[in-house]
Amino acid sequence: MAKKTDSPDGPGNDGLWESTNRIWLAGLAAFARAQEEGNKLFDTLVQEGENLQRRSPQQSEEPAGDFRQRASHTWDQLGQVFENQVSAALERLGVPSQRDIQALAERIEELNRKLEELQK
Repeated sequence: MAKKTDSPDGPGNDGLWESTNRIWLAGLAAFARAQEEGNKLFDTLVQEGENLQRRSPQQSEEPAGDFRQRASHTWDQLGQVFENQVSAALERLGVPSQRDIQALAERIEELNRKLEELQK
């Protein structure tokens, strides 16, 4: 079972500290897994490339393209899963999204325009 750690900012921030620590650990594990899977994928690609190279060039073009496409799709999926997990964790912590910040900036611009009109 995980040991509970006290927040460096005092006992009142234990929940935030724990959430932040869990996000860090999840990100670290995701990076390690991506690295591990990436190495396995690379080794598989090398082996497949060697097999394709032994065939005639006409036979090897189509399977290599298909394999590249599948590998690219796998990396895209892994990236999307990681991005979704990080986004969900940040949302739970109340960190504003880029969309939230953009909406706020637009609102500030609108208020500035109205203020300038009132000052005229």
